[in-house]
Amino acid sequence: MTVIRVRAGAEPQAPVLDHPELPRRLTLTLSQLLAAARLAQVPLPLTLDGTPERITTRLATADTTAASAQLDAAKSQAADGGPAEQSLRSSGLLDDDGLDAGLTLALQVVAGGRGFLQIDMSAHRRAGLSGLRCWLGIQDRLVAQLATSGGESYEISWWDAALWHSQITRIAQVQPWTPEEPRPLASFVRLPTELMLGSHKALKEQRLDLLEPMAADHVGQVLFGDQDEVIEARQDEIVGLLAVLAQETRGRLRVLARRRDDEAAPKVLSWLLFDSGWHELAPGPEATTEFRHRAPGDLSVLLEPFAAATIRAGAR
Repeated sequence: MTVIRVRAGAEPQAPVLDHPELPRRLTLTLSQLLAAARLAQVPLPLTLDGTPERITTRLATADTTAASAQLDAAKSQAADGGPAEQSLRSSGLLDDDGLDAGLTLALQVVAGGRGFLQIDMSAHRRAGLSGLRCWLGIQDRLVAQLATSGGESYEISWWDAALWHSQITRIAQVQPWTPEEPRPLASFVRLPTELMLGSHKALKEQRLDLLEPMAADHVGQVLFGDQDEVIEARQDEIVGLLAVLAQETRGRLRVLARRRDDEAAPKVLSWLLFDSGWHELAPGPEATTEFRHRAPGDLSVLLEPFAAATIRAGAR
């Protein structure tokens, strides 16, 4: 396995951006990305050892054998002086002075920025399940993002922190497939965690006969509604909620956010996509689980305190 290490003292420094309102974006093949990382002397947030399925199969439909072959081919092309390096040169990203300075900095920030986020998103489309994985680094006021939807091509982008809301919202903007008769979920739902887990198990085992008695045992413990009114669900309403929660999920979004200079546990954010849009999944009081409707823009708002704290720490 080829190991790429960051040089000592190579902590990334954010440049002065002439046009911070215009993020710079580049699309690279896997072989170009590997070559660029080697030239920038940084590690990538990808598993490049004996588990290639974590790069491709998890996001695409390739089996492990095909993923391994794809990875081996990309590594071969990314070798010193190989085709990937030549393609970087022909595209103007590499010259005799080295790799493009902006691309180098973006890779350094993704690999070693003080703040780090990993975002996994999947959604059911009419053509099938589509996935997206993003790795983001934050250093001073520069944010760099590496993203892939299938493991074959990668988008690397970098932008000033002033664009945080527009660029993070972009990740959560997805139009899922919905049936002709959608089954929306209430804006707010709170139910006992044991009921949610038990109903999932019952529906997975096709024991629909268990939903009625489970709902009857929890009347008065399930709340639903919107911002203006939250009410206790009747038994039949509980059965309907359980069916939607277990069977009508159209996608998922999960965020892990941590500071590389802090030993604290990472911040975790989980969303589920239903016919009515995104809903945040979070623990509620007294062994309950809550589902709260979220707009795509809420993702950037919820993560902003983490980004702001990271930027402030870098300014000290």
